[in-house]
Amino acid sequence: SDFVVTPDDPQGWNDLSRPHRLELNGTYESPAGIDGIIEYAIEDSEEWLAITDTLTSGEEFTATIVATFDPQRPTHVINFRITDVVGNTSLLAPIEYLDVSFINFDGIENKTYTGDSIYQTNLTCELDKDQYVVTNYNNNINSIEVSSTTASFYVEGVFPYTIGRKKYNFTIYPADFQTIVEGIYLSEDNFTYTGSPIVPEWTFVNADAAKLEEGNDYTVLHENNIYPGQGTVNVNGVGNYTGTVTQTFIIDKATLADSLYTVNIPNEDICFDNNPHPAEFIANTDGIGEHSFTYLNQATGEESTTPPSAEGSYVAYLEVAEGDCFYGLEKHEVGSFTIYHFDENEWLTLVTLCNHLSQNGWVQPWNTSLGITAVSTFDGLTTKHGHVTGIDLSECNLSGELPLSLFGFTQLEELNLSKNNLTGDIGNSMMEVKATGISISDKLRSVD
Repeated sequence: SDFVVTPDDPQGWNDLSRPHRLELNGTYESPAGIDGIIEYAIEDSEEWLAITDTLTSGEEFTATIVATFDPQRPTHVINFRITDVVGNTSLLAPIEYLDVSFINFDGIENKTYTGDSIYQTNLTCELDKDQYVVTNYNNNINSIEVSSTTASFYVEGVFPYTIGRKKYNFTIYPADFQTIVEGIYLSEDNFTYTGSPIVPEWTFVNADAAKLEEGNDYTVLHENNIYPGQGTVNVNGVGNYTGTVTQTFIIDKATLADSLYTVNIPNEDICFDNNPHPAEFIANTDGIGEHSFTYLNQATGEESTTPPSAEGSYVAYLEVAEGDCFYGLEKHEVGSFTIYHFDENEWLTLVTLCNHLSQNGWVQPWNTSLGITAVSTFDGLTTKHGHVTGIDLSECNLSGELPLSLFGFTQLEELNLSKNNLTGDIGNSMMEVKATGISISDKLRSVD
């Protein structure tokens, strides 16, 4: 006998979890011309089932059989036999289907991300290529870093040679980022320190890499991009890419602008007090170098870094060394001042005045016991070029006759005696002092 087998569901042929219905079309042939039936058994089963009714030799037939295969077997067999009416049995050629899940496939390769679907192209096995099919690829585009799982495909049988299916996995690794982008180009690579992060503009060397998306395909990290020195732009591949491309840039020190520091010079007019009078440098930001002041005595031409305390006229010079963030400043003039010796005669007059005022109820008199060098500490007293130019004794609880010693200062310009209880006429008092031969100020312009 000979016949043709056709599955009723070709799409489900490789599903061994379900029974398969097969249609047989053929002709019954008996060499002895004896009638008989055709039977079949699945795998090693000893249960033979009739396919046909009794047939005469040469008679055509169509029949359907149901086969449930054991998925643990590497080969699935349907056995056939003829049983004639005399009782003789004759085995026919069986139908065999190799199970592809037991076939060893070589050449399965892990791949590298390309941006396109990735397939296995070097599979080899003992079967001819028309006896199996590779199908149902899954997760075969993105790398494992993005998909979080391996790529996979199935090898399935092809009727009438093979049956079954098996899943295979392979890994898609991230692509080398540097190979893809070929580096980065900075639009500018020299900057000046600003105190804020420097973020250079950049582009990929490979123009095609512009399609990559920050966050999905790469991240950007800047290092050492605030302070002077060499900064770095690191573009790191992520997701489907791995590796880093780097470009460096320079941050130069900045010029030290006037707004970044403050210089306080001693008062232009200082009454000698035997104390040093230094200039003051205040840095308004970090990164400025060490500073130093030099003082030139204009009378002697001598320079010193020691703040002056002796009488004389001085010019102050500032020099700033190069710092971490700013270039320095060469030595340059920043101001001048003069320390004057207080007039000895006016000192005696001050002592006399203090005594008079103490007798007139002054509750907080000047402490003249400290000597002439304490003049600059006397409240209400203004001096210029070593002379008294202003006296403010308002609200000092003074009473009695106006002290004549008030007018014994040759450079007096302002006098304030308001809100006291002093008696007497200022004009007459001045005339009286002048009559004694004592010089009085002709500069007095404000009296209260």
